[in-house]
Amino acid sequence: MKRNWLAFFIIILSIGLWARENPDSTKIIIGGDSDYRPYEFINSKGEPDGYCVELSREVAKLLGKEPVFRLGKWSLVMEHLDMSEIDVLQGMAFSIERARNYYFSSPHAETWRAIFSRKDSDISSEKDILNRSVVIQQGDVASEYLKQIGFQGILNEVPSQEIAMKLLDKGDFEAAVLNYTIGMYAIQQANLKNVINLPNRIHQRDYCYASKDIQLISDIDDALQVLRQNGTLDALQKKWFISETRDHQIEEARGLMPILLVLLFVLAASFAFLWQRTRRHHKQALAEYHELEDHLQRHCRELNLWQEDFTRGPVVLYKCSLRPPKLLFISENVSNWGFSPKELTAPDATFTDIVYSEDREKVSQHCHNLKPGQQATIYYRVLGKDGELCWVMDVCRVLVSPEDDEPRRYGYMMDVSGQKKLEARYLEAKEKAEAANIAKSHFLANMSHEIRTPLNGITGFLQVLSHMDASPQQREIYSIMHSSSRNLLKIINDILDFSKIESGKMELIESEFNLRYIVDDIIKQFSHQSKREGLVMNYLIEDSVPTVMKGDQLRLKQILINLMQNAVKFTEHGKIEIGAELYTYSESDIRILFKVLDTGIGINPEKQKDIFDNYSQADGNITTKYGGTGLGLAIVKRLVELMNGFIWVESEPSKGSCFFFILPFKHYDKIKEAEPELSTEDVFYDKSLSGKVLVVEDEPINQMVTRRQLKTWGLQVDVAANGMEALSAFEQNRYDVILMDIQMPVMDGITATQKIRDLELARQMHTPIVAFTAAALVGDRERFLAVGMDAYIAKPIDVEELYQILGSLLYAEQ
Repeated sequence: MKRNWLAFFIIILSIGLWARENPDSTKIIIGGDSDYRPYEFINSKGEPDGYCVELSREVAKLLGKEPVFRLGKWSLVMEHLDMSEIDVLQGMAFSIERARNYYFSSPHAETWRAIFSRKDSDISSEKDILNRSVVIQQGDVASEYLKQIGFQGILNEVPSQEIAMKLLDKGDFEAAVLNYTIGMYAIQQANLKNVINLPNRIHQRDYCYASKDIQLISDIDDALQVLRQNGTLDALQKKWFISETRDHQIEEARGLMPILLVLLFVLAASFAFLWQRTRRHHKQALAEYHELEDHLQRHCRELNLWQEDFTRGPVVLYKCSLRPPKLLFISENVSNWGFSPKELTAPDATFTDIVYSEDREKVSQHCHNLKPGQQATIYYRVLGKDGELCWVMDVCRVLVSPEDDEPRRYGYMMDVSGQKKLEARYLEAKEKAEAANIAKSHFLANMSHEIRTPLNGITGFLQVLSHMDASPQQREIYSIMHSSSRNLLKIINDILDFSKIESGKMELIESEFNLRYIVDDIIKQFSHQSKREGLVMNYLIEDSVPTVMKGDQLRLKQILINLMQNAVKFTEHGKIEIGAELYTYSESDIRILFKVLDTGIGINPEKQKDIFDNYSQADGNITTKYGGTGLGLAIVKRLVELMNGFIWVESEPSKGSCFFFILPFKHYDKIKEAEPELSTEDVFYDKSLSGKVLVVEDEPINQMVTRRQLKTWGLQVDVAANGMEALSAFEQNRYDVILMDIQMPVMDGITATQKIRDLELARQMHTPIVAFTAAALVGDRERFLAVGMDAYIAKPIDVEELYQILGSLLYAEQ
């Protein structure tokens, strides 16, 4: 022991002398992986965390230095070490090849790979995975191990070991070969219930500090020796690392069974020996018994003191007969309510005497229904002697009394008046919150309607003006105005979409679609809108992706458009690319891996986990420079999760970002032909429609722009300013389609629609009615269709959508 303390003193002294000789070396720059749980990672607060980080802080403390952590992608951290931009790597697996380039400390932990499988799997050894579907991390040494054992199955690589464990838990794969500690950490943190590990240790290696400074490694070795001796290293490993699984422990226990049987025999022999010895020492035991009895009596007296002190506190103890409910005992602290135990246990007193009159029936019924052995809790009011009401919680149980073998009610009462007042406040706050939520919904509905109505006039006339004769300068002004109105509409739609998702009212609508048509259309749209020099937009869809799939194409398109808008906003030059490849293919579904890549400003690693939060952007200055509500990526994440997928981002500042997401789709055997689409210019000038349309609209500007647009398509147009005028026009004329606004003076659109449907019963005819409204909240479309309307279009009007609706209705009429 003296030698150990002497060695400890010498190590501390040498570390102190070295620190004194290097006065300028006050900091040590420590590198590590930013996502290698539980060894090292960036936590939810954006701070370095994990086993290695805590160990490095202890080492730095012994070295007399301030630790500065630089965690990032492993390849980037290795470059920093090679360029001497960091002093030391806090965790690197030792190998002969690496030892040629770096100096290694003594090991502070061990790392190895393990085989993980599902609980319902028949996999029990490495031979069982040779022809199975196995998942590993991209670039991991597990691929070398699989080659060594002659693996011939399906190998799948994913970006991280955490993702691999989640996909294995969902049943996407049959097994995984991953870092044991990271895998067990993921099972615990993500509560993965379907995954177990096999006891095999694969590629077991020492985990050490690595540096190009041999003196620094020597000092770290000295510090590690100190941490081993004082127990710090062992405590950190117990805190962060999960031990071998229970199944493995059971196997070890089975191996110890023969030893246990021998021990059992030895114990039996020992017991016989001790029994004989006990008889010889009977007198001594009797003396000890008397001593213990005296000790017990002292403890009983102390317990009585505790009981006396307890009965003077806030908990009132009582004992009561069942029928009638008469108090047989009540503790002294009932005096808190102004009574004495003698008053309440008097022959003419009953238990319900202290209960408030309005609660007596409830308490009597409660006492009557109690059965022997049953425990119950009831809340009621007690009327104090001073007339003040207080709420009590009564916890009681019916037991057989040891005095007379009769069933009695034993219980305790506690004053909970403060809790009840708090509950009343919470209830009031809840009602206010619900009222505020209703007010919010009304506000969103009104503001959406009030903004969309004038916006419809603006966008409508801008689309008309853009196709009239104008100078280049005028066309540029029209384009800027139209782009601004589209941005305003985007903000409104983001808020409404977020409201739908948050309330859980957004539903998925499945249909067949061709992914290549959707992506091609999006790229053309953004290329037309953003004509920046030096910015190239393209897409790459692998041939393995099926031509036609089944899913919600509207939400998929919304996800891609939001990510493209984000990429265009933060990319001045370079390229933006949409990619898609087959991720998994099974009989039940197809999983597609999408990516949206840009060469923009990139995202700080510490901010990458926050960008999907509501109203969040990577930097507060971004809102000032680039604008936006901060809802775009939050909506994307909610939509991806709504479609049973997941999303992540990989980015480096100043180099760009790549958003990945995986979505499942259903199979579709038939090949969907390309659907012809009309450009905006075609929609304006193709006068192929014929028919008579009644426009019911109270806003003069919207009347004017709608009339002009419909006449451009060759339609006859009548205008009514409210529902009453629409009824009069309907009675005098026959119309092929009616465009019906909802909020109007004199008579609203819903009432007008119902009256028109009543008139049609006598005529035995049906006129298509389209809800032509600025109401665009959750449930508005369904509400209008339920009262008898045939279609719905929200303001500001998209002329392409209006053309398609009118075309389909007029074609059906003809």
